[in-house]
Amino acid sequence: MITQGVLIEGFGPYSFIVEKGLAKAILPEEGNKDYYKWARTKRRGFDTALEERIKLPFESGLLVVRNPDGSIKFDDRKLRFSGYSKRGDQYVLQVAPTHFGEIKATDIRAAMSPEFEKYLLEKSLTDFGEEMAYFACSIAVNAVPITKEGYVHVFRRSDTQELYPGRWDVIGGFVEVGDRIFDFYEGDMSKKFAELVNYNAKKEFVEETGIDYNLFNLTGLVRGANFVFTHEAFLDMSTEEFLARFSKTGDSSEIGRVLVLKSSKELSGFLESEKANTSPTAYHALRLHLKNRL
Repeated sequence: MITQGVLIEGFGPYSFIVEKGLAKAILPEEGNKDYYKWARTKRRGFDTALEERIKLPFESGLLVVRNPDGSIKFDDRKLRFSGYSKRGDQYVLQVAPTHFGEIKATDIRAAMSPEFEKYLLEKSLTDFGEEMAYFACSIAVNAVPITKEGYVHVFRRSDTQELYPGRWDVIGGFVEVGDRIFDFYEGDMSKKFAELVNYNAKKEFVEETGIDYNLFNLTGLVRGANFVFTHEAFLDMSTEEFLARFSKTGDSSEIGRVLVLKSSKELSGFLESEKANTSPTAYHALRLHLKNRL
């Protein structure tokens, strides 16, 4: 089983360095998919993967869903977490390109099937001596909503969600990169990545709650089915106002029931009793927030 938990805590948005890493290894049974048509070398280097698995498929009309007017409706280009190390007082994070097709075929499938997860782990170690070589290792963001009273809010995922249906969660989603990925190796890659993480955390919060004025605090990097930069979102409103606004503008297709945790004791009790019913990355995001407030 993949070891889930907190990888890094207590680091700010500019306390890490971002470098190019290795892309996901292509499984033999995946090689005939349309988006691998140009991946003849099967190499995992950042530049090769960017060219063969992202740029050429995108230019040929793949990795994106368009509206009737030609505008982009969904962009499947994402980022992969390839590893990290410590250099002095800073963390060095390695990232590489991936896309939703790889995420769905590996990360999401493995999260729902222990047998498939075991197969990918064993094959990764056998072929590369690296535990996560055949996983997309997608990068995501989440945020724990905290109102003026200090109350924490968790949400029941809808039963139609592909990943962790019906479990408790916080606000979050994959890091969307779009054309930004093509700029990563030009200029200050670390600064651009930090801005991208912050932008996506706020964007997901607005999309899922309809509320766009919050103070976001980056609390750590946690690992579940994906690698999540987790935040605290401090709202300038009461729980009553938050719930009223959320009921009118929130994304009901993804979020169902809302649970309000009014104290550290309630939050601690929730984490103890509902761990199995909570998405792993939300569970560890809530643990980090509880640690910060104690």
